[in-house]
Amino acid sequence: MEVRNATVADVALCERIAPAFRTRYVWKVEHEASEGHFAISFRRARLPQELPVESPYGGDDLFALWQRCRCFLVAEDNGLVLGYMTMYPRGVSDEGWINHFIVAEASVRRGVAARLLEGAEKWGRENRLTSITVAAQSRNDPLIQLLPKRGYVFRGFMESFFPTGDAALLFTLAL
Repeated sequence: MEVRNATVADVALCERIAPAFRTRYVWKVEHEASEGHFAISFRRARLPQELPVESPYGGDDLFALWQRCRCFLVAEDNGLVLGYMTMYPRGVSDEGWINHFIVAEASVRRGVAARLLEGAEKWGRENRLTSITVAAQSRNDPLIQLLPKRGYVFRGFMESFFPTGDAALLFTLAL
C-alpha cells in the first residue's frame, strides 16, 4: 500500500468511495454539575446492533477540494484507491487540521487509516506544521480508538461541529 499526493485521476476514484462506515460503539457525552464543580466525560457505549454512519463530508465537490487543497492524500494498492484524506494548515501556529478522512468500507481494519495518518504526519513535518488536529465524529469509534494509539491526545470537544449535527472529539499530535 502506498500513500501519496492525489492526482486529478484519483479524484474520480475517490468519488466512488461511499462516505460511510459501520460501528457497534458510540461515545456518549456525560455532564455532571454541582456548586463549584463541573465535569464532562465520554463513555464508550455498545449499540444493540451495528449502525451505519455517514461521513459528514459526503457529497462535497472533491475536484474543487483537490484544486484548492495543499494536502490531499490517497492510499492506493495495485491501482485501487482505498481511502483519502485532506489537511489544511490553519492559524498562526501552523496547525494542520484533517478534514476529509474516508476509508472504503472493504478496506476498514486493514491499516489504511493508520497509513493515511502517517502520510499526513510526514507532510506536516515537511511543511513545518507544529501539530495536527483530527476532529472525529462521536460515532466514529474506529477512528477514536486509533488516534491515541498513534500518539494523538484528546484535546476537547465541540457539540454540533459537523454539518450532520454530530459532536466532534478533538485529538492533537504535536510534531
